[in-house]
Amino acid sequence: MIVFAQNTQDVVNALTWARQNDVALRIRSGRHSLEGWSNVDSGLVIDISELKSVHIESASRIATVGSGLNQLEAVTTLAKQNFAVTTGTEGSVGLSGATLGGGFGFLTRWLGMARDSLSAGHLGRNRRPAQAL
Repeated sequence: MIVFAQNTQDVVNALTWARQNDVALRIRSGRHSLEGWSNVDSGLVIDISELKSVHIESASRIATVGSGLNQLEAVTTLAKQNFAVTTGTEGSVGLSGATLGGGFGFLTRWLGMARDSLSAGHLGRNRRPAQAL
């Protein structure tokens, strides 16, 4: 089964159902996993690729982005506000998956890996904000 989440509540409902029914699940954001890691046999896939949003706090240099953005959408939107963040090198890859996988790209030497700039989700250790250009 695949749930195409339109909002956060759709994700909450799908997670609740999977837990109550002891069903294996995967989350996918960009549908780009060559290895098929976002698929699961006899389980539930929660597709969050439509959860796209960007909110930039210029003073704190923090961008809050929806988990469905792909890397090109994120880079383009941030660049319009004179900000940059490192991502991988393939624009169509989901930003969430690329970030959790490290996010090695063209700006890595300058800004570090994408996951180094992650400040929510408690995965980042350095918690560096986006850089002004």
